[in-house]
Amino acid sequence: MEKSMPSKEHPGSESPDEREEASSSGVEDGSPDASEDLDETEDTEFDDLNEQLDQINSFMDDLEQKNDSLQAKLRQLLAMSREERLAAQTGQMTVAEGAVQQPEEKS
Repeated sequence: MEKSMPSKEHPGSESPDEREEASSSGVEDGSPDASEDLDETEDTEFDDLNEQLDQINSFMDDLEQKNDSLQAKLRQLLAMSREERLAAQTGQMTVAEGAVQQPEEKS
C-alpha cells in the first residue's frame, strides 16, 4: 500500500499517518519560534511532572515511616501478648499443681 504524497495544491490531503506525525512532532510551521515555544512548554511540563513526582516521593516516605512505626508497635504488642499468655499458662499450671498437692499436704 503506497502512501499518498500531500500535494501542495491541497494542503489537507495528507494521509492520517502523516497528519499524526505532524501533530505529534508539535512543530507545525518549522519556525524557530515554534520550536522555542515547544521547548518552553516541554520544560514547564517536565518541571510540573518533577514537582508531582517529588510530592509523591515525599508522601511515600511518610507512608513508609508510618508503616514502620505501626509494624514496630504490632511486634511489641505481639511480644507482650506472648509473655502474658505464657505467664497465664505458667500461673495456671502452678495453681493446678498446688490444687493437686494441697490434698496430699492435708493428709
